[in-house]
Amino acid sequence: MEKTNTGVTRAEYIEVEPHVKLHITDGGEGRPIVLIHGWPLSDEMYEYQYNDFFK
Repeated sequence: MEKTNTGVTRAEYIEVEPHVKLHITDGGEGRPIVLIHGWPLSDEMYEYQYNDFFK
C-alpha cells in the first residue's frame, strides 16, 4: 500500500485478459477519476496530482 498525506491508498494489478494486466490505484471517496497515460509513461506521471485528488 502507498501512503499519501491524506491516508492510505490501494495499488494493485488486475488481469483483463491473458497476459494483459492494468495497474489501478484506489483511494479517497466520491466519484471515480480515470487517468490514462500514453506509451511509454507510467502512473508515476500522476504522482503530484494524487495528493490533490485524494482529499
